[in-house]
Amino acid sequence: MSKAKSISLLVGALLCTTAALYLSTSALKHKGLAFVLVPLLAGVAVFVLPTAVRSIYGGARTLVQKLTWSQSVFVLCFISGIVWRVRELQEINSAPVDAFALLRVSIQVLVALVLFLRLRVFRDDWPRAVFTGVIGALAMFPLLSLVSTAWSVKPAWTCYKSVEYLIDLSTVAAIIVSLKSRQEFERLMNIAWSLLGLMLVSAWVGALIDPTDALKLDKVEGPLTGRLNGVVPQIDANSVGEWSAILAIIAIARIAYDPEKRFNAKWCWILLGFAVPTLMYSQTRAAIAGFALALVVLLVLSRRYGTMVLLTGSGVILGAILLATTNAGIVLKDYLLRGHSIQQLADLSGRLDWWQYAVFKFDQRPWFGYGGYAGGRFVVLAGIGRYDTGDILSSWVQPLIDTGIPGFLVLMTAVIAVWITLLKAIRGSMADPATRRVLVEATCVITIIQIRSFFTGNLITHDAMPFLVVVGCAEFGRRFTKLKLTCPSLE
Repeated sequence: MSKAKSISLLVGALLCTTAALYLSTSALKHKGLAFVLVPLLAGVAVFVLPTAVRSIYGGARTLVQKLTWSQSVFVLCFISGIVWRVRELQEINSAPVDAFALLRVSIQVLVALVLFLRLRVFRDDWPRAVFTGVIGALAMFPLLSLVSTAWSVKPAWTCYKSVEYLIDLSTVAAIIVSLKSRQEFERLMNIAWSLLGLMLVSAWVGALIDPTDALKLDKVEGPLTGRLNGVVPQIDANSVGEWSAILAIIAIARIAYDPEKRFNAKWCWILLGFAVPTLMYSQTRAAIAGFALALVVLLVLSRRYGTMVLLTGSGVILGAILLATTNAGIVLKDYLLRGHSIQQLADLSGRLDWWQYAVFKFDQRPWFGYGGYAGGRFVVLAGIGRYDTGDILSSWVQPLIDTGIPGFLVLMTAVIAVWITLLKAIRGSMADPATRRVLVEATCVITIIQIRSFFTGNLITHDAMPFLVVVGCAEFGRRFTKLKLTCPSLE
């Protein structure tokens, strides 16, 4: 596909998506959800589903046939992080390990056993990789949390959660050590994004079977009348937004920036057509902002400055037309408010109250905190009477209350190291377009994750799989750049 055709298709798709979203939100406001979903699903079933099924089947078969032991362990870690139920604080105190918790622990024990066997039997030197480079910088965070078990308000919880995250990092380190080519790591990324796609498909299946719970139709939230959530397994709307934003930017990256001409453009368009509406129906403001910023990052890193100007100009013109000729401004305002008041939006949906109380408790123990993964849940949330959520919804406030200033500084250093390493590797991979493309994709993904990290714990929890994939990519880029400096003729 020529550059001009790719640009025109991308612009056209974005304009059509904007127009379709405006029409759908207006229709939903007056006619209900079925007015839009029924014809939409019919069109998808006739025109999209057959091609999608064939592509998914072919891609899945190829991935399974080439699945390595390390990638299999990674899939196990992902399965372990799937949430089947959200337990309240009283349930955890009365029964720390229920059936689903036992399943989660058992899978992590299996992963740890595999890593141990690889170390003892096959002599894989993955422990060294855990404590070097970008992975080593991030590993300091769970290690510090593990040390905080000594003064934690919930020692057993702190110990397990810290070890759990350390096992995830060890898995990524083992994968990096076992890599024999860029293609192997790229397959790992494809597996990760495919798993996210399957989770989003499960959310839409839940919306068809149980729309009241999946779309929260009993809570009027903006012109779409609800937000897409996963029912089985449980996926909150914010995660739906983050994951769909990641898939959307990956689809655009592979359409607009494919120096090897190796991706199926039709399949990428299908993925984009699935991810963008999913992002919109999640109504996750931070994910939408992250996606917009990631698009700018993609255009800058791929040097599509003309496309960036064209998209900006088209967006401004289209926005001006819609605002001048329709009630798009009112619809957009209602969409962003999600049924909340301006004051609720300013309070970040109640997060500011949580964080203010967290700062109050942080002032009492600024250097040690209340124990890794324990302070937020068992001190802050318990103190304000919120028992129905697992964390205080910020990857940056959580370390302050858990492990104090040292934990915050360690995490900040690790995230900065990931950014610097990715950008440095991109600059050092100019002679290798394929590797550079992978690194650009990872940089776009972490842009979304970074924006969302201020409003969720997507950097430091067990199910932080997208972030760990980016960390692994940064470490891969660091090793690849170092190897090329040693052997400039390396391809």
